Amino acid sequence: MKLIILAAGKGTQSLDKNLSLPKCLIKVDGKTPLSQAIEAAKQSSIDNITVVCGDGMDKIVQENTSINCLYNENWSTTTNLESLKVALESITHKGEDLIIAYSDIWYDLSVIKNLAASSSKLSLVYDHNINTNNYTNFLTEAEKVYSKNNIVHISKVIIQNDLLGEFIGLIKVSSQLTTNLLLQINSLLDNNPQNKLIDLFNDYAKREKVDLVKITSDWREVDITQESSHFKFGTKSETLKKLETKISKAIILPQVSFSIAEIQKDSDVIVKKIKTFFKNELIIV
Repeated sequence: MKLIILAAGKGTQSLDKNLSLPKCLIKVDGKTPLSQAIEAAKQSSIDNITVVCGDGMDKIVQENTSINCLYNENWSTTTNLESLKVALESITHKGEDLIIAYSDIWYDLSVIKNLAASSSKLSLVYDHNINTNNYTNFLTEAEKVYSKNNIVHISKVIIQNDLLGEFIGLIKVSSQLTTNLLLQINSLLDNNPQNKLIDLFNDYAKREKVDLVKITSDWREVDITQESSHFKFGTKSETLKKLETKISKAIILPQVSFSIAEIQKDSDVIVKKIKTFFKNELIIV
C-alpha cells in the first residue's frame, strides 16, 4: 500500500503568520500534520510514502529526509489533482492500494489505520458531526459529503438534503482502480485543468460503491477559519496549555494547575507545589 500526500498548495491562511512556511509544517499539539500523517502511515505498515510539494519544498525536505519528495513545478497555477498526477507518473508499479491525503489536516494516528482496513474499491474518511460553532465557514468552505440514491458525492456547494458530514481529505483507492488511475486523471484535466481530487472521486463514485469511514477522534485543518471549529476546549488551564503551540502574538505564562477536589483534599500540598514552582517570586492568586 502506498500513501501520497498532496502538499503543493499555497501556505496562505496559516496559523503561523510566516506565509513562507507550508501549512503542513505548522505544529499542532507539538507535531506537524505532515509528521503526524507519516507516523500514522508507518504504524499501519505503510512505508512507501510520497509527498508532492510546491512552494516551501526545501523546508519539507529538510524536516522529512527519509521520505520521497516530488516537486509540482506548476503548483501555483494547478490543483491538487495535478499534484496527484505528478506522483503517479513517478510510480513504476501502479497496481497497489493507494491512500491519498491532504497535507494540512491533523488527525489521530488511528485514522489511517481504519481507512487502510477498508476492503472497498473506493473509501473516504468523513466527520459526521457538524460543528455549529463555525457553521458559516462549514457552509461556504468545507468540502461536504452527500449521499443520494446510494451515490456518494463531495462538494462545497450547499445541498439542502442528503448531507452526511464533512470530508477530511483522506481517500483510499484499491488496486482494482489504481491501474487506470493516471488515465482517468489525464482525462479529467484535459476536460478542465482546474478539476480537483474531489472531482476524480466523484467521477469514480458514480460507478463504484463507496465505503464511508467515520472519524471518531479529534481532527483539525491547519487554517485560521477551520482549526478553531475543531479545537477541543478543556478547563481554563488545559486550554491555555493547548494554546501554547498555536499562538504567535502573545505568551502563555507558566502555570500550576489543580482541581477543586485536590485543594479540598490537602491545601497544604497545593500551596507547597505553588511555592516550589515559583520559588521566591511574588505571585497573585
